[in-house]
Amino acid sequence: MATTLTRLVLRRVLTGGITLVVVTALIFWLAGIAPFDPVAAHLGAAQEFADAQTRARIAAQLRVDDPWWKHWLIWLRGLVSGDLGWSSAHRQPVSAVLGARLGWSALLGAAALPLAAAASFLLALASVRRPGGSLDRTVSAAVTVVAATPAFLICLGLIAVVAVRFGWLPAGGVAPAGQAATAGVVASHLVLPAIALASALVPWLTLHLRESMVTVYASPAVNGARARGATEAQVLTGQVMPAAVMPAVTVLAARLPELVTGTVLVETVFGWPGIGQALVRAATSVDYPLLAATTLTAGIVVVAGNLAADVLQWRIDRRTRKGLQ
Repeated sequence: MATTLTRLVLRRVLTGGITLVVVTALIFWLAGIAPFDPVAAHLGAAQEFADAQTRARIAAQLRVDDPWWKHWLIWLRGLVSGDLGWSSAHRQPVSAVLGARLGWSALLGAAALPLAAAASFLLALASVRRPGGSLDRTVSAAVTVVAATPAFLICLGLIAVVAVRFGWLPAGGVAPAGQAATAGVVASHLVLPAIALASALVPWLTLHLRESMVTVYASPAVNGARARGATEAQVLTGQVMPAAVMPAVTVLAARLPELVTGTVLVETVFGWPGIGQALVRAATSVDYPLLAATTLTAGIVVVAGNLAADVLQWRIDRRTRKGLQ
């Protein structure tokens, strides 16, 4: 059994590693054909006053004329030796850029995931108490509308209503200008981005959890437990919640790429200083090393999440072991 799990992990790690290498190559290729001027991005506002000699010198430094695959091979060689390269957009090593931003992205994800899981479970639980009832139909309609709404509209709606109209919470950043980023200040700035990011997961989690819970509530095991005098709390903890674990794990793993994409958008809209902002700036500046490193980091998160989901499925549900082997 342990050998089978080891083979599963090694196979997933191997295929995930190959996928990440291919993804980084595609990133360099796409950056090479993108209609952005890396020299202009490097100069910023000073480009209006830069002469041809200055532009030619910077173009040579950035190796603008080199094909994308040369940039990729140079970056790949540095990656093997532990050097992620130099970020032309931030004027510092890529490792320093990621080191300063990864913690903020991790904090946002750590706040959004439990929020999405708790909200989805409560909504699904409210729905299954009376399947087909008014509350069930309302919840299904609400999560469908949220799923169909573009993420940037949710972000802007939260800012317009909660931050601007009522002034309950700050609209962006991690702290007001000139104010220290204390735990309380950061927490207040974290609420709206976390809600916006969680909204990408809530609809799908809710619908899958509802389907699983409806099946469990109507099962002979639950009917037998009730006949033996089990309370609703005992049915919930003993029958319903264990059955809801697998769908939640499966959906979270399947939606991890969407969560990573949502993080980029949410961080950009709310001015959250995570790797999402760095990714956008790297793309518009054709900053090859930073663009590849941020994409690789996001890819590792997705691969690791899917691997964790496979291992959990293998451990929890014996029926999935044959399919995952």
